[in-house]
Amino acid sequence: MIGSAASSEEDTNAAVSAKYGAEVRGGFSKADIVISDEPNWFPWVTKLDVLAVLSTKSLSRSDLRLLKPEGVTVLDSSLPYVPTRSSMRVPAEETSKALFSSEKYANSIMVGYLAALLGVPKLDSLRKAVLERPRLSSPEDNLRAVEVGFELRASG
Repeated sequence: MIGSAASSEEDTNAAVSAKYGAEVRGGFSKADIVISDEPNWFPWVTKLDVLAVLSTKSLSRSDLRLLKPEGVTVLDSSLPYVPTRSSMRVPAEETSKALFSSEKYANSIMVGYLAALLGVPKLDSLRKAVLERPRLSSPEDNLRAVEVGFELRASG
């Protein structure tokens, strides 16, 4: 969602590469997103500005060595502490359970949080990208989750 929304904005280029585990839903997934005001022809990250982690399983697979010295690790607050210079805790899973009685919207909450943290894409572009995703089971709930994540970052 972040990649599509960012690439729809004027003067912003985004490239996304994704990996998914054998599980169709709820399994390991990873996405590298490169956002720049210059064209991106290489969609894989060589150094990370931000590393977002939602699960212990993905945390064990994450390559902290790619994090820049000034890079930020953004973790779901349910995860154990990760020793990096700068880390942020986001109650994505907890908030998803509280608002939707399910943890399945934690990813969308994290997407909104990251967009607010990075300053790109703009919330309106992100809203449009969410509503244009044909495979989302509940676009309205995903949209609300993205907005909640954006508000979480904006408020604190």
